Amino acid sequence: MLNNNKLSFFNEGTFLNLKNLLSLDLGDNLFNYLGNEFFKGLENLHTLNLKQNQIKKIEKDSFSPLKNLNRNLDLDFQNLNHIIPYTFINQNKLEDIYLSHNSLTILYNFTFNGLNEIRIIDIGKNKITKIQMA
Repeated sequence: MLNNNKLSFFNEGTFLNLKNLLSLDLGDNLFNYLGNEFFKGLENLHTLNLKQNQIKKIEKDSFSPLKNLNRNLDLDFQNLNHIIPYTFINQNKLEDIYLSHNSLTILYNFTFNGLNEIRIIDIGKNKITKIQMA
């Protein structure tokens, strides 16, 4: 657990030798951007908590390395105003995703494509005014 610190950046490859890690808690830090290589090496991760960071942008392939993410992904309390369509396309095992308390104003119709096992999508407490075709 690395929650409740002042982390804002990881070097590429930080997680490469953690192939057996199942749960990662990065909540309550200062991350503001998730790049395509951020989670490289965490292919067996089941749960990811990023709650209460300052994330403004998530690259489309940020979560692609997380092929076995199957329990939950927590992105509550960020600074997100949109999510690029197909961002979660490779999370076909994910059951719960939390995106409440953000600044989402637009939701693209393909945002949640690929979430075949999803049970909960929490997008409450946002500012969504439009669902748009991507």
